[in-house]
This record gives sequence, C-alpha cells and structure tokens, in this order.
Amino acid sequence: MKFGIGFFIVCVRSCAAQILIWLACAFFLLVGLSAHAQQCTEPKLPERDLYILIGQSNAAGLASVKDLVPPAKDYISANANYSNVQIYGVYGATSEIAGKDDADKSPAVSWSKFARWETVKPGFGFKNLLGNERYFPYLTSVLELFGPELPLAHYISKDIVGDKYILKLAISNTALAESEYLDSWTPGGHLYKELMSMIFDASLAKSKVARLKVAAIFFMHGESDSMSLPWANAYEKNLKNLIERLRADIFKAKCSGIKNIPFVMTRVQNNEKWIFRDAVRRSQEKLSRTLLRVKLINTDDLSDGMAFDGVHFNKYGQMRIAERFYFAIKEY
Repeated sequence: MKFGIGFFIVCVRSCAAQILIWLACAFFLLVGLSAHAQQCTEPKLPERDLYILIGQSNAAGLASVKDLVPPAKDYISANANYSNVQIYGVYGATSEIAGKDDADKSPAVSWSKFARWETVKPGFGFKNLLGNERYFPYLTSVLELFGPELPLAHYISKDIVGDKYILKLAISNTALAESEYLDSWTPGGHLYKELMSMIFDASLAKSKVARLKVAAIFFMHGESDSMSLPWANAYEKNLKNLIERLRADIFKAKCSGIKNIPFVMTRVQNNEKWIFRDAVRRSQEKLSRTLLRVKLINTDDLSDGMAFDGVHFNKYGQMRIAERFYFAIKEY
C-alpha cells in the first residue's frame, strides 16, 4: 500500500490539532486550580479558621430545638444566634432537596449549588422528615433540626479570636466503601467533589473579608460500613485513604497552611445494631494511634444522649460530642 504526500500532511495536521487540544485542556485545568488556590490565599486579608463537619446522619443531625430543657436550653434554642460564628451549608429543605439527603438519592443532587453562608442557627440538620415524623416532636420543621454545629458554635464563639467559620456537608447512610448506586465518601466520588466545591465556593464568597484556612475536620461516620462485612473489613484502608486525600487536596489548593490537618472522628458506638462494628472500631482506634493528628473521641458513654430510636444522638448527645470536638482541637 502506498501513501502520498497528502496523507502525511493530513496526519501532521491531525496530530498538531490533537496536541493543541491537549495543551488547551492542560491550560484550563491549571487555570482552574490556580483560581481555586487564589480564593484561599488572597493576601492582605485576615486569616480565619474554617472547621469542616462531614459524615452521615448523626453529622446531619436529628436533634430538635422543640423539646429542649436545661442544660441543653442554656446552649441551644430556636433563637440561638452566635453572631461571630457563620456556617456554610444547606439551610432548610426546598422542594428540590427535601428527602434527598440519603445515600440512595444524594448522587442526583449538586449539594454545593444549595449551600450558602448564614449565621449559625437551627435548620442545617436532617432534611428527610416525610415518613419519619414519628422520630420527632409533634409538628417539627426541618428549620428546627440541628447537628453538632450548633453546640460547637457555643464553644468556639467564646474562645477563639475573631470571626469563626464552619462548613458542613452530611448525608445519611453514606459509607466509605464505594457503591455503584449509593453516594459515599470515596475520594474522587460525587460527595467528595461536592465537598471540595463547597470549600472553594465558601472561600470565594468570603474572599473580600478573610482568608479561610481549614483548621480541622470533624468526621461522624462508620455505622453504614458496620452493616456489611466486606465494607467493615475495608474500613481501615478506606478511612486512611480519605484522611490522606482530603489533607493533600486541601493543602495543594492552599486552603490550609497545615499539611496534616487535625482530623477528629467519633467512635462507632458499641451497639448491636451495627453488626460488624468491631472491625470498624478497631480501624478507627488503630488510625488514631498511627496517623499524625488523628483523634478518636469516645461515644460509648452517651447512651443517655440517644434519641428513642437508639441510633441517633439527641440534643444532649450532640452537646457532648461538640464539646469533645472542641477540646480535641484545643490541643493543637
């Protein structure tokens, strides 16, 4: 078979065009990363700590302000307002997201598009009330639900200089193990990308007043992986991967000045409902001993801080967990 000069000209042009496409893609990728880094590194602005709260339903929060009594009422109320603490997250539950903060529905939701800055208040909790009304006081609204962010604001508002910032993304029933049809915290997956987008967007929204730097990550998780033996056995590897990837990606984006960002997690309770909990608990314990700046806070003593379903923390449980989060990061 013979080829004329025209054939080679076409090949050269085709190859040149392909190279230009590759170069263009590389250019836009670098520009995008640079833009994200710029959001977190704008000079001449005060640097402020950003605390990230992620996980599954207990991080989302099923505690209600509707039935508060002391001492919870001393920290939290329907009108709780910590003016120097702001939160970036999804407030309330519009028709587009109501009932979708669950692993089987979450993959279809771009959570970052619904996030915004607000002063910390109730309403950043669980969003799936329909069909679950029996778990809450009569006529409870999603605007009355909260997780650890509300009591955490109580602690950091008094002690840390300057304005304080929290970012929250929590979806019920999410595992660390990757699943084809369920959302998970697998690095590089849908939920992980939404979290990174929220970090960038939150920094951009505050870019005229402060440089937000991730100071700690709070992780309330492990129950879903405790329901599957393969998932439970893989928890150590998956958790280590998440911690290392989150730290690396946030640091590379210059959204933290700390390579080993403090990572504080709650221990999965020794509850028989979590069938393979022992494997998950061992993994949590091991990584808290072997990885730098990783801490495990105990929850086994919070049996009186559980809702009547026996698996979710009530207002007292959320108060104590927030307190333990706070004192864990105080050591750094």
